[in-house]
Amino acid sequence: LEVLPDSTWVYTVNYHRTSSGLVAFARAIMGEEQESRGEVSLPPDVPVVLDLDITQGGAEVELGGLWLTEAEINYAQGGFELAFSEPNREPMKRLVVTGSMGGFEADRLGNASPEFLAVDCSMGGGEIDLRGQWLVNADVSLEVSMGGMAVLVPDHLQVRGYSLLEPARPLSDADPEVPVPVLNLSVSQSMGEI
Repeated sequence: LEVLPDSTWVYTVNYHRTSSGLVAFARAIMGEEQESRGEVSLPPDVPVVLDLDITQGGAEVELGGLWLTEAEINYAQGGFELAFSEPNREPMKRLVVTGSMGGFEADRLGNASPEFLAVDCSMGGGEIDLRGQWLVNADVSLEVSMGGMAVLVPDHLQVRGYSLLEPARPLSDADPEVPVPVLNLSVSQSMGEI
């Protein structure tokens, strides 16, 4: 725990391997159980800025129902699952997920309702589910290099900027009678496909 001059509390939790990667690999080949598990719970009634770094391992992260204002998540050399199974208390300002050398699965990102969402996968793939309870317009940036990304969009919102993509079915650009949030997509793909 670190208390900053403005009275903000910063908690840091670190996990690390106690043996070398080669030893861990050899143990896995020999059939030794190596599953380590840690669980961190966040209070749902306190605004939280989350900075999460995951390297050389997998993680399952459930952030639904929280009061997240911003989150920056980085993963490398492992699989990563992110879920917002229920709507968060307030829309997020910003959610950024950056990964390399691993797979990424995101479920119901609309329940986080970020005003800005960026997902960048390199040397790996991603399955991005943008469905959920969007409350605000969102700028969504999707980038992939040396991998693939599958994206599910909600059918009850306006989605713009997908002209670079080939949707599995036509998306509606029509303005509804009752205003709904708009997802403005920005797409970048290099040696990969979205």
